Amino acid sequence: MSTVFRMGASALLMILVMLPLPGWSAETEDHPLISRYPGAVALDREEAAYQEYRLITGLVADSLDFESMDLAGTLTRIRYRNPPERSSHEILANYQQALVGAGGEILFTCRDKACGPSYAGSRWGRFNGTIHLPGIGGYLAARIDAEDASAYVAIAVAKADHQITVLEVEAMETGLVQVDPDALGQTLDRLGHVAIPGVYFETGEARLKAESAEALAAMAAILEARPAMKVWVVGHTDSTGSFELNASLSEARARAVAKALVDTHAIPSARVQGYGVGPLSPRASNTSEAGRAQNRRVELVVRP
Repeated sequence: MSTVFRMGASALLMILVMLPLPGWSAETEDHPLISRYPGAVALDREEAAYQEYRLITGLVADSLDFESMDLAGTLTRIRYRNPPERSSHEILANYQQALVGAGGEILFTCRDKACGPSYAGSRWGRFNGTIHLPGIGGYLAARIDAEDASAYVAIAVAKADHQITVLEVEAMETGLVQVDPDALGQTLDRLGHVAIPGVYFETGEARLKAESAEALAAMAAILEARPAMKVWVVGHTDSTGSFELNASLSEARARAVAKALVDTHAIPSARVQGYGVGPLSPRASNTSEAGRAQNRRVELVVRP
């Protein structure tokens, strides 16, 4: 992650200054992005230069499952003992205020029983290593964007301790995938469907990234070379999170691609229709990040 990003966001998040820091542990440093709550004592810290991580972004209704985002990058996780005179709610609220003040986007938050029943608090740890949340305290997930990088922050606050997890995601290196419309078109003619590489969306959203321009131009070229062809634009996801969320997201993404073809490349709307199938048609196993990456895709499918 760039020095500019670290210094800019770090300075903003240092607004967490309320009391002297009697519990400051010199042996364990805070993450440069976010300072510890005043009076908190660092208990342990782990770091990994590259780590796959499932950020919890919601709770699935009427179940003990989580909604989440698959991420990968530099991971730092620090656990602190709470100051005895401060409540878990106060600690979480101050972190949330600091993140918002730094321009961060709160992706999800819950408190107390809204985070799930106390008897199932250990499932947080089994899912991604989050501390046990026993129905007293809370959790938030947030994202901070900069020009060249993003950071995702998860903060879990229990009665006695709290945990800060920061995953730093470097900006995507583009220009590595060559999109050949002729070869893709031949595959479409032969198989009746083809996955289009290089279609990128904002994480967890249906907004196309600028890096998708080459892939959109390739799709337009395929259709322009086949003026009688009509296609379905089909969105696919991996199986992480609820089926309902994935089905909705995949359809929204497919429709965004179809709209871009119409608006930007003047493809008649009658020729492109967007639909989503969520995780129903995987290309690989969803048990690994490599497999999940293959399953997140956009395809063109020939319509009769």
